Amino acid sequence: MNNWLTPLLIIISVIIIFGPIVLRKIISDKLTDLLIKKDFRTFDQKIESRLVKLVISPFNIDYMKLNEALIKDDHKEVDKAFKVFDSRKLNDRQKEAVYYNGFYYYLAKENKDMTTKYVDRLLKLDHLKDDVKKEIKISYDINILGHYDLLDETLKKLETEKDPQLIIKYELMIAKMYANKGEDDKAKEYMDRFLNDEKNI
Repeated sequence: MNNWLTPLLIIISVIIIFGPIVLRKIISDKLTDLLIKKDFRTFDQKIESRLVKLVISPFNIDYMKLNEALIKDDHKEVDKAFKVFDSRKLNDRQKEAVYYNGFYYYLAKENKDMTTKYVDRLLKLDHLKDDVKKEIKISYDINILGHYDLLDETLKKLETEKDPQLIIKYELMIAKMYANKGEDDKAKEYMDRFLNDEKNI
């Protein structure tokens, strides 16, 4: 084999193997940047291009469209974007990503039916750790079902907690549980504490 042919074949092999990966990252980064800048018109044009459909997987394209709808906070677009995944065959990691987004989005909107849909799906994921499922269930019980049975336990945790992130988490939980219990003054006290501590993190 000619001396120049071997390195040429190596270069061609590298391009064939790694070229699509590099191109995929460049395009993904560009689309993500458009979302960050909220340049939705350009994003909508680029995401439908033949090049994007050639190098980006259908799931990632749909997931980017979902993120666009979430950033825009357009309820109809969000509902439509989530519905797309109902007809897709997803692997466990993809299910986790979509279901987490659905759970927290509809939880924030206090949409009981849709939050219940996604919490049920998350709790059925075998690969999700038990402690993660427990946290999801607690959040659902407090924010959607109006439970406050963990109030005393959470108050005790807050007394000794040093981690700022956990402190504001407990303060918010306590505020919500007091509100569920009908003790509005205590709910306001802990909500004020949460808002103040959150600013200092």
